[in-house]
Amino acid sequence: MRSKLNHGKAFFLFTVLILFSISTFCQTDQKNSRIVGLSATIQSNQFGIMVPLWLSDKFVLAPAFEIKYVEKTSTDFSIGIAPRFYFKTEKVSPYFGLKFGTAINIPSSKNEIDKERTVDILAGLA
Repeated sequence: MRSKLNHGKAFFLFTVLILFSISTFCQTDQKNSRIVGLSATIQSNQFGIMVPLWLSDKFVLAPAFEIKYVEKTSTDFSIGIAPRFYFKTEKVSPYFGLKFGTAINIPSSKNEIDKERTVDILAGLA
């Protein structure tokens, strides 16, 4: 019962974050300028949100947050940042990106095999 309650709370928090993020979009006087975006992933037990911040025409800094839930096993909380460097910004916009972050695995109280909380450092290319 407790794991379902935590799953419900996580879904509610994620929904509130999405609604808050959508309400933070803003307009500027510059033509075709982008300041803030929103990227979200929602699957059965996996929720993620990324908020790309356009710092220039070719550079984006994107903080990310993700929750993965596996019933009776564990919950993963991940937080990170993904800078992207665009080669060109047209209809097709190729970019080079990096990913940095950390993931915290919290085992369920019903998990009898692995009861130790772990923290991993993540890095990769995009």
